[in-house]
Amino acid sequence: MTNQNYLVKTTNKQYIVKFFGKGTEKLINRQDEKYNLELLKDLDLDVKNYLFDIEAGIKVNEYIESAITLDSRSIKTKFDKIAPILQTIHSSGKELRGEFAPFEEIKKYESLIEEKIPYANYEAVREEVFSLEKRLADLGVDRKSCHIDLVPENFIESPQGRLYLIDWEYSSMNDPMWDLAALFLESEFTRQEEEDFLSHYESDQTPVSREKITIYKILQDIIWSLWTVYKEEQGADFGDYGVSRYQRAVKGLAYYGGSDEN
Repeated sequence: MTNQNYLVKTTNKQYIVKFFGKGTEKLINRQDEKYNLELLKDLDLDVKNYLFDIEAGIKVNEYIESAITLDSRSIKTKFDKIAPILQTIHSSGKELRGEFAPFEEIKKYESLIEEKIPYANYEAVREEVFSLEKRLADLGVDRKSCHIDLVPENFIESPQGRLYLIDWEYSSMNDPMWDLAALFLESEFTRQEEEDFLSHYESDQTPVSREKITIYKILQDIIWSLWTVYKEEQGADFGDYGVSRYQRAVKGLAYYGGSDEN
């Protein structure tokens, strides 16, 4: 939702050409993205990148012929492939550029939004959201290399069955539980599906905190609801996407306040 992608054919090869979207320079540090792609190259998780021209606002990637883009249904049949990808990045020891700090992200989007934030009881909800910062500090925030944006469409599978994780523009240092929260939230996992995935992912090298996952789900819904307001001020139209995410965050806060997550 932040870029325009085109399939370009030459005499003997095809490429995906991505043009960076309007206003994304305020949201994404392209210098960091370029550095991180180069640093992560040896992990071989992404398609090949042939060109990354920040000044021109263009990126050229390998095109995987007949690849299938996962969706919220098919992703739930690929746990055995997705879990090793996330284990690899989270335990890689790579020092990515960029620090993804959720509460600072909220402040960033608030500063970018020019009009009044249009969500019901936003100030009260915001206060409750920021009260989670201390709880996260008490739990301990891990600092590992993360993808950040695990929507199902960022996984593509080749006809040979190889799964790629693409679009690393938000990649940075963060708590791996953020990535798990994104995976579960963006594909609407049930609680049982979450546990099934965690049985593939959890290990001595990649431990799991279910409470942090719950908190990060709330923060993600708030952040992306604010992202939507900003993008719509730039002329985009996402329908009820923003308000739906905001309402889910409010429900998440109510659930978290009455639960005993650990």
